[in-house]
Amino acid sequence: SIRSVEMRLENKVQMKDFEAGISPGLKKELERLNIRIDEYIDLEEGIDITEKVRLMLDIMTLGLWSDASRVGTFMFGNAASNRNFSFLNGVRDSFHAVSHHQNDKRRMLQYELINTWHMEQVAYFLEKLKSISEGDGNMLDNSMVMFGSGLKDGNRHAEENLPVILAGRGGGLIKPGRQLIFEENTPLANLYQTMAKIMGVNEEGFADGTGILPEIYA
Repeated sequence: SIRSVEMRLENKVQMKDFEAGISPGLKKELERLNIRIDEYIDLEEGIDITEKVRLMLDIMTLGLWSDASRVGTFMFGNAASNRNFSFLNGVRDSFHAVSHHQNDKRRMLQYELINTWHMEQVAYFLEKLKSISEGDGNMLDNSMVMFGSGLKDGNRHAEENLPVILAGRGGGLIKPGRQLIFEENTPLANLYQTMAKIMGVNEEGFADGTGILPEIYA
């Protein structure tokens, strides 16, 4: 149809404008990413989960770097992930199975290995952001990266005292490198509201939140 042709032409114009506005460094990284995606698609030995995750994290990094977006979310798996992690040395079972470890040492070791893998991917993403110069610092300095889970312990389905990482300096508004322990039953929504406020969104409340967390500020 005529409209489909118009849309294709519009996309070409938008792409030219986008390419004209990006730095040589970003363009080079985009080209590298395209090559990696092609190589990943052509894998003969099956899916490489680690590479798949890192490709997705790189896409998110480049989206932020190019200012195509200022917010990104990524789920490693759903709340009852049955992903088989046997690609990790020492792991033979699915994530969900070993999360109900019942204090069995073999399962607890696998649980630790799987959680370590997740943290390694988060560290990879943070290092990518840190490697990109931005103003007087780097992209991580000007970002907030929250990592966490809806459960503290899969064995008990414990939902209280959740361990949460908030990385980055939020443009200088956050003081990193600390362990903060909040009062019991502090809603996680308070953290979301605090992050929104740091981004310039002044809402009276969010979900079941009771306010912001001033301790996070620098």
